[in-house]
Amino acid sequence: FETIGDLRSVAASDDLEVGADDVPRFIDIGQSVAQNVTPQALRFDYGGNFSHQMKLYWQLRGRLRLVAMGNSHATKGICTSILLGAENEVTPVAFNLAPAGANNHQQCVIIRDYVLPLPKIDTVLWVMSPRTFNAKRGDNFKMEEFLTSPGYVHDQKHWDDLWPVPPQEPVRVSDLKAPAGAWVDVWGWEGRTKIHLPPTLDEARPALLKALAHADASFNEAAWREFTGTITLLQQAKIRVLLLITPYHPITRETPAVDPDESSQALMHELVHHLEALDTQEAGVWFKDFNQFGAHSFSHSMFYDADHLNRAGARQLTAAIAEWMATCH
Repeated sequence: FETIGDLRSVAASDDLEVGADDVPRFIDIGQSVAQNVTPQALRFDYGGNFSHQMKLYWQLRGRLRLVAMGNSHATKGICTSILLGAENEVTPVAFNLAPAGANNHQQCVIIRDYVLPLPKIDTVLWVMSPRTFNAKRGDNFKMEEFLTSPGYVHDQKHWDDLWPVPPQEPVRVSDLKAPAGAWVDVWGWEGRTKIHLPPTLDEARPALLKALAHADASFNEAAWREFTGTITLLQQAKIRVLLLITPYHPITRETPAVDPDESSQALMHELVHHLEALDTQEAGVWFKDFNQFGAHSFSHSMFYDADHLNRAGARQLTAAIAEWMATCH
């Protein structure tokens, strides 16, 4: 009992004539009926909204050529349906697999476990966020939720049955249906239609300045080592890696922090410096800063909040990414 921190009280009933000073005690924490097949509700439970993306992933994995990775900046900011041309309009071959709220470790695990084994994958579009490399930020909740989720546990237990991908017929867009209650479309994109800010910059300015007033950050070297180690695995698999920073609200040109998670201007500059060096050093890696420290062409109306694009902004960004991708060879 003493080892279970959440247990506050114990109700005891003793009708046995046991004379021992320390009677053995047991907790019944619930019995489950053994099943040979994992119930569907648990099979596709990977924690939160990411479950919706994973449910689609398992239907599409045999066809995927491009995967978008990152945290919510990618989930909301990369409209994968408009990448890779006509082929992607018939059968999704570009998919947004970025879990909102994911830290660097979770992103790397997903790349290693679910992207590298894909039979047709040739491109990873990976959104870089300073919060991902902020050593001052505690962001383990989503990772722990994912690593202990029924879906992930099931996959680890049945790995040899799941891979390699068995032959399957192409899944057409018209045959797919986004999970009920999900924000995501069938390409995994979780775009937000509305703006989560007052409609004009003048009205939004006080709230934005307040949200971005405090910065507390330092570069996380351990996270960077895991990230670059994962990049090496992608390079060894001959997978093209495109790294980018999505636009942040233009008001960040004048604030101490670049996002409400207290990522500092200095951290953003250090991240850009590291990514530019990686671009130079690795032949199969490209980097583009679409943010330019807030000096970009994305207006106030294209943002959902201080650091996330809405649907209009995401479509404009993804169109620019498609043009950039065409030059990365």
